[in-house]
Amino acid sequence: MRSIVLSLAVALSATLTACSGGGQVLGTGGNDPDHVLISVAGQLNVARVNAGSSLILSAQDVKGEQNGAIYNNTFTWHAALATATSSYPTTAFGTSGTEKPCATATLAGSTAPYTPDYTPYLRPDTSNPANVVFTPPATIPGSPTLSTTANAYCAIVTATATNGVIGTIIVAIVNPSSPQQ
Repeated sequence: MRSIVLSLAVALSATLTACSGGGQVLGTGGNDPDHVLISVAGQLNVARVNAGSSLILSAQDVKGEQNGAIYNNTFTWHAALATATSSYPTTAFGTSGTEKPCATATLAGSTAPYTPDYTPYLRPDTSNPANVVFTPPATIPGSPTLSTTANAYCAIVTATATNGVIGTIIVAIVNPSSPQQ
């Protein structure tokens, strides 16, 4: 019995010694991310918010093909209105997986898309700068005309890592009186 315990102790010691070599998990050297993933905090992970309400977004630096997490919580956040070239997923019953084009805003007398800066509507989370609270206003500043009222208008929210890598997410801003947009 004593020899079995001694053999087991020697084998375990050899295994632990082999594992203690350290090294890097990703094996690529350095801690600069390849890209930034932005997700919606909460159970649904759907980037939709009623105008005037809030949505929590979270950024994560990742590296490599398998998106190995790099724990850097420093991001610079920006947001602007999107144009009809952007789209958002629908959530209406029976339409799962389909997308709609974002409504385009234009000012009176202009045909150019109106894309005001929505960065002032982003509030960083002081306890974790990788998170931001996005609270779009109840109405679009400047009182533009929307290309359609059947679709939500959208904001493009970006998180820029310290090395300049950018992640983006399209957030559908839904009219509270027409939540099926």
